[in-house]
Amino acid sequence: MLLRDLRPYFVSDARILGDEEREVYYVAKFSADFAQRGGMTFAMSSKVDSLERVVDCPASVIITDYSISAEKADKTFLLTRFPRLQIAKFSHCFAKPTQELSLAERINPDGSKSRIYCSEAAHIDANAIIGEGTRIFAGAVVYGGVRIGKNGILHSNCVLGADGFGYEKDEQGDWFKIAHLGGVWIGDNVEIGSGACIDRGTFDDTVIEDNVKIDNLVHIAHNCHIGRNAQIIALAMIAGSVEVGENAWIAPSSSIREGLRIGNNAVVGLGAVVVRDVPPDTTVAGVPAKTFHSR
Repeated sequence: MLLRDLRPYFVSDARILGDEEREVYYVAKFSADFAQRGGMTFAMSSKVDSLERVVDCPASVIITDYSISAEKADKTFLLTRFPRLQIAKFSHCFAKPTQELSLAERINPDGSKSRIYCSEAAHIDANAIIGEGTRIFAGAVVYGGVRIGKNGILHSNCVLGADGFGYEKDEQGDWFKIAHLGGVWIGDNVEIGSGACIDRGTFDDTVIEDNVKIDNLVHIAHNCHIGRNAQIIALAMIAGSVEVGENAWIAPSSSIREGLRIGNNAVVGLGAVVVRDVPPDTTVAGVPAKTFHSR
């Protein structure tokens, strides 16, 4: 395709320096071994240590936040303060299907209708509500009582809405199971990775707000509330009734004790074990987690 064909996907401040008729066939990382003629790449000034390396890269289109004023005959520059965001937008123009999904017209139990894209190897209970445009990959399981908003992505083998881990000892000292009567409420534009598990609430719903991104093999226990735009990365474990604030970042292999509150814009560091509330705008790390930085 031609660079000019990608104009609908330009970020707000993108500016072309050079020929907008430049042909682009693929996207590659910034390296002379990968980004060759016909390729598109990006170079951030915080990662690439010199303007000369950017200018000398053999790629046909280079997206960068470096200040460049002179055109080059063999390449076109796309100048923006947000090169990584720009390549992210362009990446979808080159993406190919990785799994066969079928378009299905769904009538939800509340009477609403939605068009979804679903693998035949996924299981969706008849009492689940699935929003318009949601994509569900092979092996995903959606229990009854789960509500998923618009444009969700459920990757293979994630499980939404299984019972939480709740027991009480009876008179004989044996564990007696607590029935889980709540569901799972998931907002719009939420992505859930392979093997992730989100348990249904005990009496109220477990809640995942809009635009949350959940990586592979994450566990979110019953009664949690995950705030808008939070990111929860691989192997993180969030115990029951935890509240995670908006824009929080939960790093890989971290664990959060039950009932805690993680504030807006907080960061939980790699492998941290959180045993106390984390205030907003605070970074914690370590075992047990301690304040590392506060903005």
